[in-house]
Amino acid sequence: MTSVAVALDIGATKIAAALVDNQGAIVSSERVPTRAITGTPEALTDGLRALVTAAAAPVGLDGVAGIGVSSAGPVDLVAPAVDIVSVGPGGPGHLVASGVGYAVPFVAGVAALVMAAHPKLDPGQVKRRLEVTAVHPG
Repeated sequence: MTSVAVALDIGATKIAAALVDNQGAIVSSERVPTRAITGTPEALTDGLRALVTAAAAPVGLDGVAGIGVSSAGPVDLVAPAVDIVSVGPGGPGHLVASGVGYAVPFVAGVAALVMAAHPKLDPGQVKRRLEVTAVHPG
């Protein structure tokens, strides 16, 4: 196992997190009913963080190369989510942080660029374009 990623699947009845190696094999997984993670944005973030941390336990969060987020079915895309350099709240400078919240903007930003370059594409076509042009980490 040379690298691992956490796949986060947010479904209608459950939210699952799985630690996946670069061959696609599931190393470990955790799941909770979707209704178990509700409330304020902070509560949602804390619940998802706990779920991802539990799934990543065999290697620890520092050993995770990225986090992929999907709303149904298998993980479609994986984006960097560890040691991301970003702007920080309250003052000059930057911060280095990790988490799902840092992976999602990568995918959303690329989707926005594709939509800007090809405004006639529908959301399904944008998704398909992202999937077929992504580089497999293995």
